[in-house]
Amino acid sequence: MLETTPQFDLAQLPLILAGPILRRVEPESVTVWLALQSPCQVRLRVIPSDLSAPSRSQPILTGTAQTIALGKSLHVVAVTARADRSETLVSEVLYAYDLSFTRNVDDGSGPVLSLQQALRSPEFPAVSVSYFSHGLPTFSLPPSDLNRLRIFHGSCRKVYDKGIDALPIVDRVIAETANQPLDRPHHLFLRGTKFMEMKWQIRCCGEFSSWPPSCLVDRSRWQLMLKR
Repeated sequence: MLETTPQFDLAQLPLILAGPILRRVEPESVTVWLALQSPCQVRLRVIPSDLSAPSRSQPILTGTAQTIALGKSLHVVAVTARADRSETLVSEVLYAYDLSFTRNVDDGSGPVLSLQQALRSPEFPAVSVSYFSHGLPTFSLPPSDLNRLRIFHGSCRKVYDKGIDALPIVDRVIAETANQPLDRPHHLFLRGTKFMEMKWQIRCCGEFSSWPPSCLVDRSRWQLMLKR
């Protein structure tokens, strides 16, 4: 039987419950994962990060995707941006990505929210996902010289455990090297037990749903996601 906890006051939480997480990067495509508290169409734009206002620059990659419901108030999406022209991403260059969210409403599309609007709420009025003044998350491709490749590796990150969280170490390293594509971390591998990860995720579905435990997850969609 799934464990349950008292309901959260969703009005105090932002639209984005988890993420954005940079899931996969290739020269021709970038995928970002998020968990939201309501269904949305999500738009992803990848842009150069060497500009004072990258959000106004011409995107290199673009893409949209619709969220998938795992619970009444838990909707996930992996949105992929692809090149619409010959230009692709290259190593040793810093890139930023921006997201926008169009809420799904009964009579069509609702208001469009920016990334900063989707990150903030009455309980969390100031949330940052960037190391730069433009406020956007950034990344760089692995270097062409693999001797310069920087990899961080860990096991389970159990956020409900009593141990010391080591992930802030990665945060500090990125903060110190954020504007250096060759020196900032390029890959993060968390190779923990998938069963424990899945159990925690299912518990989260329960916490963000008012359905009975047997109906928390659409089993066919969950199994499909695990196979991807």
